Order: sequence, then structure tokens, then C-alpha cells
Amino acid sequence: MKIHKDYNSNLDIKNLGGGLSMTTMSKLEEALTSAKGLQSQLKTFSLDTEDQQAQQMFNQLSTNLENTVQMLQSRKDFVASEEPQYLQQSMGMQNQQQKQQQNQQQNKQNNASNLTNTISSNINNNKKNNNTMK
Repeated sequence: MKIHKDYNSNLDIKNLGGGLSMTTMSKLEEALTSAKGLQSQLKTFSLDTEDQQAQQMFNQLSTNLENTVQMLQSRKDFVASEEPQYLQQSMGMQNQQQKQQQNQQQNKQNNASNLTNTISSNINNNKKNNNTMK
């Protein structure tokens, strides 16, 4: 393991493979999500008020925050491009999520097919029972 200081003077631990710890990427993702959330709230505040000055203020703050969001996204993209290990992990997670979604869809189809077969079987059994009763 190798310890170094990153750009923000925070300690960051690198493994022997040279990848950024997930905490750095997680912090960037968290900051980006928070900034987008705040931007959305500011837009909502602007729409909720009838005060023209307040609307202008909220719109200006939202616009300023858009620049912050773009800068955070650029930084996140840069870190990801510089750290192939993170990209591999990220791609692996995406592939895993896709497989889970495919499995869920297949399970739904199987359940629907099983239900159809059960209903068909019950109908046929009822017909047989009705025929034997006559």
C-alpha cells in the first residue's frame, strides 16, 4: 500500500495496483449528487414564489450551481479516465446490474408462463370433473 496526499491535501491510499480508493470517487459522486439536488431545489423555490426578486435570486443561484455541477462532473470523468481500475469496477457493477435486471425480467416471464399453465391445467381439470359428473 502507498499513501499520498491528493489535490485537496487529504490523505488517499493507493493499492499496489495504483488505483484511487473508492472513497475519493464516492466523495465526488456524493458531491455531484448533492449539487444536482440543491440545483433542483433552487429551481423549485423559483417556481414556488411570486416575488420577482426572489425568483431572480433562485434562478441565478441555480445557474451558478450548474457551473459547479459541470466542474464536478468533469473532475469525476477525469479521475475515472486516469484510473482504469475504477472504470473496470464501475463497468463490472453496470454489467452485474444489467444481469440482475435480465434475471428479474426472465423470472417475471417464467412466473407469467407458470401462472398461465396452472390456469390452463385448472380449466382442463374442471372440464374433466364436469364431464364425469354428467
